[in-house]
Order: sequence, then structure tokens, then C-alpha cells
Amino acid sequence: MDRRRISNPSDDGLPPRWPLRVKLEAALAAICAVLAVVTWFVPDWIEQIFEVSPDEGSGEAEWGIVLAFAVASLVAGWLARRDWRRLVAQRA
Repeated sequence: MDRRRISNPSDDGLPPRWPLRVKLEAALAAICAVLAVVTWFVPDWIEQIFEVSPDEGSGEAEWGIVLAFAVASLVAGWLARRDWRRLVAQRA
């Protein structure tokens, strides 16, 4: 893996700035990861906020939500990484 420092087009020696798309994908990954962890440890927060129990207290819906948040976090993180690597490759 090449770990060279990539410079801006102005060649000022600074690393490239994160584009908005990468920032949004990274933020989405972080938010989904936090929600997955919160739902894992406090599964009732959804029922408390929305005052609804779709699984009638069995906990199945919460595990599905944990899984959905975890998958969304992984996908968004992968997309952010992919877009960042493309940006770095373009500037090389």
C-alpha cells in the first residue's frame, strides 16, 4: 500500500480537503454506528420515543434495527473510504 503524501493542486504540501460527499458518508456511518450501539444497550428507547411496540415486547424488532443500523454504518463507511481513495488516486 502506497502511503505517499498527496498534495493539493496548488502544491502547497497540505493533504487534500475532504469533499462534501465523503464528509456526509462518514457522518452517516458514525451516526448509524452510534444508533446501533445505543439500540444494542438500550433497546427500549425506540418504544419510549415513539410510544409503539411493533413486536409486542419480544425484542425482535430491536435486534432487526440494530442489524439495519450496523449494516448501514458499514456500507456508508465503505462508500466514504472508496470515495476518499478515488480522490487521493486522482491527485497522485
